[in-house]
Amino acid sequence: MPLDPLILLVASLTLFVGAMAKGALGFGLPMIAIPALTAVGSLPLALSIMVPPVVATNLWQIWKFWDHRHVPFMPKFMLFGVIGLVCGTLALRGIENAYLEVLLGCLVLYYLYSIRRKDSYNLSNDRLNTLTPPVGGIAGAVHGMMGLSGLVGTPFFHAAGLARPEFIFSTSVMFIVFSTLHMPTLAAVGLYQLEGMFIGLLAVIPAFLGLWLGGLAGDRLKATTFPILVQIMLAIAAILPIWNGLSNLLFTP
Repeated sequence: MPLDPLILLVASLTLFVGAMAKGALGFGLPMIAIPALTAVGSLPLALSIMVPPVVATNLWQIWKFWDHRHVPFMPKFMLFGVIGLVCGTLALRGIENAYLEVLLGCLVLYYLYSIRRKDSYNLSNDRLNTLTPPVGGIAGAVHGMMGLSGLVGTPFFHAAGLARPEFIFSTSVMFIVFSTLHMPTLAAVGLYQLEGMFIGLLAVIPAFLGLWLGGLAGDRLKATTFPILVQIMLAIAAILPIWNGLSNLLFTP
């Protein structure tokens, strides 16, 4: 099967950069790579490419941070997330993703703006328990439609006030479960592309290189620096889909 060299190059470069962010902060891989890949290919192709590197890199981080797995709200979050994933994948055929990209990016920017105004972001336990099911469901649905669950789940984990090890473990569990289930659900609706799987397998190499370099930097982060860098990364991750969505809406015939 011939592989598109441009898409392979874009996948390798963006996965390397995204994996560096992921190694340091626990997220950033799909949020950087998918907007770039959809700019040179289709969204189903981008989602297909992401499965192998996301599964591989998150398996590594789950193993590395296994001792920090006790996050009380995660089982409920993932249960509703899986339900949302199936619904989102089924909706993928009939929805205009450009509108969702712009909406999600704006919501993340609003979240960042609101926490800067309040100078606080920690949710109370009662609020956390109330929000876990709907946020988990929305994260799964967004992953099913766009592969960008990080734009929903990551701000939620940030607002929960998780320390870096628990934060990275939680994001890794979310990404690996959603990505593993995404492949058969995409295939079930006829959207999974084998070319994407082969490109994704090749891109695992630069992804792991970026993950290793980012991990070295992340291990040296101060506890007070980590949430600030998460906010910066979230801002970048929000701007990319807004730009991509507006480009598709304004310039695609």
